[in-house]
Amino acid sequence: MKTYKTLTEFNPDWIVHPGEIVADVLKERNINAQIFAMEMKISFDDFSIFLLGEENSLEIDEAIAENFSKSIGSSKSFWLNLQHQYAELKLMKLI
Repeated sequence: MKTYKTLTEFNPDWIVHPGEIVADVLKERNINAQIFAMEMKISFDDFSIFLLGEENSLEIDEAIAENFSKSIGSSKSFWLNLQHQYAELKLMKLI
């Protein structure tokens, strides 16, 4: 197994969809996805697709990032950066 001396040496060719991370958090905390979607004012159908990490699903925007930050933690910038990095790598066709 290769040991990396710095983080800049590690360049994975994979990325996790932001929805999959949210799904893990909800599961870990025993939060009902349907109730959470309702509290976030997101349709459950759209939110379900997002949680599965499907293509062309809901994207984390300023309002959603703010709501996620308040309800499940991490900063607003964390959620926005997560979405940005996913979109950037998607454009680079790494996923």
